[in-house]
Amino acid sequence: MSCVICGKPTDGGTYAGIPLCFDCYCHRSDDVLAYEKAHASTAVTIWIDGACSGNPGPGGWAAVLSAGQHHKEVAGQKPHTTNNEMELAAVCEALKALKRSGLSVAIYTDSMLVINLLANGHQTKKPHLAVLVREIRELVAAKNLRCNWLHVNGHSGDPGNERANALARIEARKAKRM
Repeated sequence: MSCVICGKPTDGGTYAGIPLCFDCYCHRSDDVLAYEKAHASTAVTIWIDGACSGNPGPGGWAAVLSAGQHHKEVAGQKPHTTNNEMELAAVCEALKALKRSGLSVAIYTDSMLVINLLANGHQTKKPHLAVLVREIRELVAAKNLRCNWLHVNGHSGDPGNERANALARIEARKAKRM
């Protein structure tokens, strides 16, 4: 990946989803600030989480989306599922909820499975998870999204993660009553 300001390699580094080299990131030049201002409306932050009562069992997923002053929450449930399926469903449904293409998207998750499958290119042998991974990759390509997959420790006080977790648990309880 190349820096959007100077063209140097970034070694995968980004600032708010914007590819920047170390020098441009550290010095935050006028060019960087101008780029950020011009692209501020194209940055979205998403926190996702999944929950399951038993594994497998009734489960729920949730995503909290934020872009500038705009905030949206999406959530759902499934009567018989796994926690991993709910984590991936949260990503999939969050990306479906995006109305615009060409966005820079920072996706925060407490699931190393999500990071490994979607950011690190690992494969899964479980067909129901493979279907979700394929759908997510197709959504990213179709919507021309630039995704930055970020791990956050679960239950560590991150407000977005805590909110997504609370919503996913509510959905799992609803699924239990189905």
